[in-house]
Amino acid sequence: MEENKEAIEQNKEESIEKQSEEAEPAADIAVVDEDIQYTFVVPKGEVYREPETEKPTVETPPAGEESGSETDPDKTIVADHLRFTDEVNNALADAADADADDAFDSDDFFKTYKAADPTGSTVFMDPPVYDATGLPDDDITYTFVVPKGEIYKEPDPEEERAAKEAEKAKRAADHRNAEILSAETKVVERKGVGADDGDKTRYGLPANHPEMGELAHKQEERRLYKQRKKNLFRTRFYVMMTVLILAIGWLVLSNSGLFTIDAIVVQGNSHYTAEEIINMSHASPGRNIIYKANIKETKEFLENNPYIKHAEVRRRLPSTLVIKVTERQERLAFKYDDDYLVMDEDGILLKKTRNKPKTTIMQGVVVSKIKLGEKIGTENDRTLDRMLDLIKTMIKADLYFVKVDISKEKSVKAYIYDTLVVKTDYDTLITNMKNGRLHLVVENLFADGIERGTISFGEDGTASFMPIF
Repeated sequence: MEENKEAIEQNKEESIEKQSEEAEPAADIAVVDEDIQYTFVVPKGEVYREPETEKPTVETPPAGEESGSETDPDKTIVADHLRFTDEVNNALADAADADADDAFDSDDFFKTYKAADPTGSTVFMDPPVYDATGLPDDDITYTFVVPKGEIYKEPDPEEERAAKEAEKAKRAADHRNAEILSAETKVVERKGVGADDGDKTRYGLPANHPEMGELAHKQEERRLYKQRKKNLFRTRFYVMMTVLILAIGWLVLSNSGLFTIDAIVVQGNSHYTAEEIINMSHASPGRNIIYKANIKETKEFLENNPYIKHAEVRRRLPSTLVIKVTERQERLAFKYDDDYLVMDEDGILLKKTRNKPKTTIMQGVVVSKIKLGEKIGTENDRTLDRMLDLIKTMIKADLYFVKVDISKEKSVKAYIYDTLVVKTDYDTLITNMKNGRLHLVVENLFADGIERGTISFGEDGTASFMPIF
């Protein structure tokens, strides 16, 4: 035991002397603050930080012990201002008894220096920060104390950054694994093959197996998929049942007396009366308006009549049937043997009658084909087209001719009365009808009570009247 203590003390003295040789003694430092250079002892793995403003408490050496005593090696003075107290020596001796290799551990060495500064001129910080000294960089000297057997190595910034990124990636991976493993709690446990009754496993794997999280995640996805299918099936079933109930209800209601036709309304008729239209359409009250209104058949019956240009049949729920017709009007007639062929402005044959109709009688057209409800055929289609164009222009100009003779190519006779006639060529007649001059001339003659004579138009549009018929 005594030999170990002496060896420890000798190592201690050699270490302190080596430190004293490398560091400039505080006694040699000038007293002017601007010229002071500080030597900071920083253990490996720690960084320097700004000194506190207050000086540490100076421990007074025990009586009878003087600085720099050569007779007591256990109380060696380091650089004339550092010395070890009895308490420190005793602590080092106890540590040596326990383990000689740990006697000069960096932490213990640091604590020893803190306790062995009698003057307070050397400052020790814990934990320090390098860049917070507040002194110019040129005036700072750093001294690093490295434990015995180790070599100081400057930290590599790339390694530190890589270590931080690895730590960040590890935290992210841990977070993802925690989310996956959280699904494990929703999986029903089952007993593994060959396991004891108390050792329950999932999927044949131990509960802490690394693949448990992924299996639990897949199981949760399957559970959610089945739940969605179940919800979809339930929704479709409810929709189908609702549609079925509504269909049954509508079938029962639509066949009830509420939807029985009790009124038929006719609109747009002038040539035929409402009763004639209803009889012509074969529509009758008392039928079911939903299923037995016979709308298509009613429309066909009406449009088979030459006078009906267009028919529209619709329901007005709950019990009214509406029939709207567009009729053709009698606009002109041809003399055909002893009969008259009555047509509309499109040349559609409306009827054949022996009675002279109250419409414009056309002369100069030879009919070759006739059929009710269709356009008549003539030997000269150009003459028929000119005749129909003249009738349409007459309607727009608000004029009425009792007779028109278009038998000659370059001459047209349009009779306003049987004794009042307009004689001119076809193009001039059409032009003066469209610009309203013929209408103005006729009004002036009627205002003067003249109903006999001949009206003529020149090529320049001037009108002349001769009282001679």
